[in-house]
Amino acid sequence: MLCHKANDLPAGERPNVPCQGWVRVMGFSAIGVRLLAMRQQITLEEIRDQAGPSLFSTFTAMLHANKIRLPKRSSFVPNHAGRRR
Repeated sequence: MLCHKANDLPAGERPNVPCQGWVRVMGFSAIGVRLLAMRQQITLEEIRDQAGPSLFSTFTAMLHANKIRLPKRSSFVPNHAGRRR
């Protein structure tokens, strides 16, 4: 989840920085946050930071507030191992 504020910068200067709201709300629950921390692209302080503007409590709440349709979820259910149909 990239920072939407990077869009305000000229095209050649847009950094691939993660959305700080996403990092703060999702924390280590998101595999993307864990990978960024592992690669040292964000700090533990950024993940734990609870200061700053009010944020939506969940990604779903943010989508609803911005009138964005929730993405369809996969209904695929894998077969049990060794079972053939």
